[in-house]
Amino acid sequence: MFACADGQIASLRFRFYTPAEVKAVSVRRVTNELAFDKCTGRGVDGGLHDASLGLHSEKDLCGHCGLDYFTCPGHFGHIEFAKPVFNPLFFDLLFKKLMKSFCFSCFRLYGADYLSAALHYLGAPVHTLPGKPKQIELAELEGASNSELRIVALRALAARPRTPCKLCGSRSWVLRHINKQQLLARPVSENTRNKKWETNANDDEEDIEEVLAMADVTDPRLTPHVSAMQSGGEVNLFVDSQASKTCKNMETVTTEMSDSVRRELQELANSCGTSKESCLLPEISRLLLRCLWANDALVLCLLFPMLSAATKHHQFATDIFFLDAVLLSPSICRLPRYVGGLAFEHPETAIYSRVVRRTQCLSHIVEFIEQQRQEQHQPQEESNPLQSNFPFKQPFPDLSKDSDSSLVNVADIHRAEGALKLASVLLQAAVNGLYDSNTASIPAGLELKTDGTVSRQPIRLPGLRQRLEKKEGLFRMHMMGKRVNYTCRSVISPDPNLDVTEVGVPLFFACRLTFPTPVTAHNLEQLRQLVANGPDVYPGARSLQTPEGRLIHLPRGDTVQLRKKREILARRLTPVSAEFTGLPYVVNRHLLDHDMLVMNRQPTLHRPSMQAHRVRIIHSTEAKTLRMHYSNCRAYNADFDGDEMNGHLVQSYKASAELETLASVPYQYLSAKDGAPLAGLIQDHVIAAVKLTMRDRFLTHTDYLDLVYHALRSLFISVRQDSHGPPELLLLEPAVMWPQRLWTGKQ
Repeated sequence: MFACADGQIASLRFRFYTPAEVKAVSVRRVTNELAFDKCTGRGVDGGLHDASLGLHSEKDLCGHCGLDYFTCPGHFGHIEFAKPVFNPLFFDLLFKKLMKSFCFSCFRLYGADYLSAALHYLGAPVHTLPGKPKQIELAELEGASNSELRIVALRALAARPRTPCKLCGSRSWVLRHINKQQLLARPVSENTRNKKWETNANDDEEDIEEVLAMADVTDPRLTPHVSAMQSGGEVNLFVDSQASKTCKNMETVTTEMSDSVRRELQELANSCGTSKESCLLPEISRLLLRCLWANDALVLCLLFPMLSAATKHHQFATDIFFLDAVLLSPSICRLPRYVGGLAFEHPETAIYSRVVRRTQCLSHIVEFIEQQRQEQHQPQEESNPLQSNFPFKQPFPDLSKDSDSSLVNVADIHRAEGALKLASVLLQAAVNGLYDSNTASIPAGLELKTDGTVSRQPIRLPGLRQRLEKKEGLFRMHMMGKRVNYTCRSVISPDPNLDVTEVGVPLFFACRLTFPTPVTAHNLEQLRQLVANGPDVYPGARSLQTPEGRLIHLPRGDTVQLRKKREILARRLTPVSAEFTGLPYVVNRHLLDHDMLVMNRQPTLHRPSMQAHRVRIIHSTEAKTLRMHYSNCRAYNADFDGDEMNGHLVQSYKASAELETLASVPYQYLSAKDGAPLAGLIQDHVIAAVKLTMRDRFLTHTDYLDLVYHALRSLFISVRQDSHGPPELLLLEPAVMWPQRLWTGKQ
């Protein structure tokens, strides 16, 4: 076991706060949608800029810690909901996987194809499998890795059948969502019942025998079921494997919860029938998943590892898919802007204000429904129901003036329940806006009507996603362009004369970038000349390091005295002998041809965004841009309309060798994603090839040799480095001999 020393981080794990933890972190519950008092300009008590949340100006002290503006770190608040809402970060997983994977009557997973086989290889006990795995499925999945098995199982979960449940015979439900704000559900018509299911529904006894034969009959959880089968009694297929672990009274709680959910679903089915859809509130969805967790917790933990981590903090781990409260960021993170003495809210504060306003609306409706239900069980009530604070256009009638108040109560409750669904959707849209403004727009038909006119969509405010992504996001605007040593940055320009593996570096950069070169017997004379040239003459050196570790900067200038000083320092350079065990002299020389330079264009989205190029110095005092070949544009996602790139010069021969053998351009030709080539011909190459191969295109001897040289230039460079002399070339005979020797482009 790895032992972590004191003060070191051993591991890091992310999870969602429970509602109790949210309240513990928070210092104030926010119940007022206002931020500032119009008269005093201070934060409203219980509002979005309450004094206990931190300071937004230098004049006051924090109401929670008592520190001033410069020392107070800020404090969290929280907004509590009257009804749960969907967690926007998990909505896709909830809708596409979980809500389609189980029966709404027996709350067990459907036995979809390959699901049981994948769970079997993932290590799930036999009694937890949704069905018997087929032999052909086991053979196909044999040898698959855990990640592949989990992918197969998740795909099987998403395939919701329209046929009745094989375990209980109940019909399934069809689900869809509107902009990730509400779930719409309707039961499948009885006419779609699959006859094959009915014929196989009587084979339960054989399935029971096979399941129990494969299971461990000594397991105490299976003892009553084995006894029931042996005695010919009724056998319950649903073994709750997690009941004894989560809560002692879980069985009773689960039974009451299941009955409650079934009644709610039956009311939905009766109200909407099979042709209309009804809104499935988050509260009902949470109860459905709680019932599923009570039956198939072990399987869910195998498929969704975050649920396994959530079991330590939640009684029902599936509660992480819902929110009962959200944290409000400290005031210092949402500082207002002052223009002309007036304070303008931060966009994040405006989003929270919308959430608080719709939370209050939902709370009023919930209070009204509870009050009406209480009055139904009372003989007569002298007080009127909640009217003045009800947030809708038409107030509910005065029950004291109605002769049949019980009927009016029922009608008012039905109206309030419709308003409750509308308020839940509006609150969900506001909560979605905290994370992504694209899912915060109100669905068509749900806009609030005022004086017969439909109100406009609320202003789209940037959510967390919009504040982070793209060029205007926090990362690319504030966390890029940090300056480091031994690097250069400039606009890139094209140069077809360069090789694909080369980068053209202007002399301006070459004189300022340095590479530490140890002095040896092989490079002694070269380095002495570089030191004598100094920092102003290219090629030269900017400094040298003695064996004692002292760094000496070479003097700048062209006077006789300064040249003599550099010559004296150059003569002091001595190579290291074989018996010497200390450090050698190190000369920080200028950047030279054939050095390796790492090129990078931000944002660095994949590995080929950083490639190693061989340097080719541009000996022109007017050159200021980095030059590249056209073929590398796709890998860098670059073009030549003003894009800038960075060049990083490594500081050791070891790193340079790694760049040349691992990260150079030829080794980045294929994409790691799908193996597609990253470098290739561009439009200029195609146009040149067409013009070169035209029927009436003829080349003179000079043009022909020029094309041959450019095609074989890399061969000439490698031969020149090996000092073997020029290579022997076999030239083609001209296509036209007289009156002038001419070659065609197709040759």
